[in-house]
Amino acid sequence: MKVYGAIPEPTNLSHLTDNPPVTDSMNEAVNSSAALPSQYDLRDYGHITTIKNQNPYGTCWAFASVGALESNYLIQNPGANVPDLSELHLAWYAFRDSRQGYAFPLNNSSESILNQGGWPSISVAMFSRMSGPALESELPYTNAGNVSSVTSGRTPESYSRPFKLKDAYLIGRITASNRDIVKNFVINNGAVMIAYSHSGSDMSGSSYYNFDTRTNHAVEIIGWDDDYPRSNFKNQPSANGAWLVRNSWGNTWGLNGCFWMSYEQYISSAAVFIAENTTEGLKHYGHDELGSISAVSYQWSANVFKAEDNEKIIEIGFYTKDNNAPYTIYVNKLGSDIPVNPGTPSSPVLSGTMPNAGYHTLKLTNPIELQKGEYFSVILRAGKSSGYQYVSAVESHHKSGGVAVNEGESYFASANTPVSSNWTDGKRISNGPFNACVKAFTVPSESQVVNPSITTSSLPEGRVGERYSYTLSATGTTPLTWSVSGLPNGLSLSGSTITGTPTQSGSFSVYVSVNNAEGTDTKTLSLTIAASSRGGGSSGGGGCSSFSGMYVLLAASLFVFMKKR
Repeated sequence: MKVYGAIPEPTNLSHLTDNPPVTDSMNEAVNSSAALPSQYDLRDYGHITTIKNQNPYGTCWAFASVGALESNYLIQNPGANVPDLSELHLAWYAFRDSRQGYAFPLNNSSESILNQGGWPSISVAMFSRMSGPALESELPYTNAGNVSSVTSGRTPESYSRPFKLKDAYLIGRITASNRDIVKNFVINNGAVMIAYSHSGSDMSGSSYYNFDTRTNHAVEIIGWDDDYPRSNFKNQPSANGAWLVRNSWGNTWGLNGCFWMSYEQYISSAAVFIAENTTEGLKHYGHDELGSISAVSYQWSANVFKAEDNEKIIEIGFYTKDNNAPYTIYVNKLGSDIPVNPGTPSSPVLSGTMPNAGYHTLKLTNPIELQKGEYFSVILRAGKSSGYQYVSAVESHHKSGGVAVNEGESYFASANTPVSSNWTDGKRISNGPFNACVKAFTVPSESQVVNPSITTSSLPEGRVGERYSYTLSATGTTPLTWSVSGLPNGLSLSGSTITGTPTQSGSFSVYVSVNNAEGTDTKTLSLTIAASSRGGGSSGGGGCSSFSGMYVLLAASLFVFMKKR
């Protein structure tokens, strides 16, 4: 029997169905159904990655989150080789981060870590605090059986991050009223993560429909067919039409790893993940390590931080709890003494209306310079777009706890224009304590040069005769200059990327060096190049392989003969 692993979101998202987005993420009117095709398949455009297999663990939620993020990257970067992301990194570190307040409480203490299950907001929390996404090559799923030993002593941030999460749109339920909105998400943003109730007895070939309103499995919508016959389902829905869904049970299951799900199936926890290339030296400031667990009616929320270096704020991260929600963001510089509150907001640095509920990052037009040791606050005023009252996202105690709330970090206020006396510390709120879900992202100031540090910990395996490409990564002030030695024949360094087609097999010790104006960092990495897969024997093409071998032997003999002469 398969272990599934999807758990409902801890917060109720039903209000989102009654207040659909008026515009899309580019603030353009949401397309009408007339503009949508009756059939669509992301596979036709190369906008999903290969089918994967979660067996034997309940990690479907991690596979669905990562698959949606990879799909979005492919849409934004047509023709690119999307970095293969590690589902194991997400599923393990969500519950096994040793730092206080960083690990989600266990959903079932009698189950193993990889059978805890999860929901979209766990992925959002992990990615938004820059604890991933990590590369599959650095923590492959094949290590799931001994993950405790291979991750010992490492934080999730110690792995390479090929890109970061920019936005995550939380849709909640999918019904007939928002079906066209979901279709637009699929076309424009890639695969949509969803959760539903799976029971093998309700499958009919590659078609699925049941009447259960619970959820136990997470997958991804990758297309649809408005005319898919209702007669194909074991439990027949009232009308034709189905979603094309990608599963994580291998490509021999269902329809090449996919299946059809009736439009009438109960679907919840729908989410869209938006990828973004990260900025060199980017640093995260936030107190909500577990993300948005709940929401409060306070319209004002704020966090106070202390700058760790001479740096500048370039991005702000925050949540909106409803669609079409107005927001205004302020940043206060508070000096070198410990502040008593976030201060009174003056001129906003960002404002607008966010079409989709969820998590968002926005870039500042004018970065804000900070001095090492200087306190600063990020303040969010969350507006209302409907009758939904809980407008400010908070991190709060969930189930058995796990949240760390400290005095002097998060603040809330209800007044229209808060002054110092209006702020209430999140530690002391009667129905709390709460951390505010407001973040800042910084990079080093131009005047500060940071030593380089290589973050790549391993090189993926290659094969003789097959194209190889892998980009090295390091922190530190740019520009960074790379050099390598010990590469096998056929491979060379181009910028920070090892590329080429290897011509020799074996195990190699590759010496890697990176430097900038401040210093140098070095590391020795192991690289394995497997022999060519084009061998003889019983595999297809044996005649061609034998002929090639004879040709090589004849050429070698001729060379020896000519040399003797």
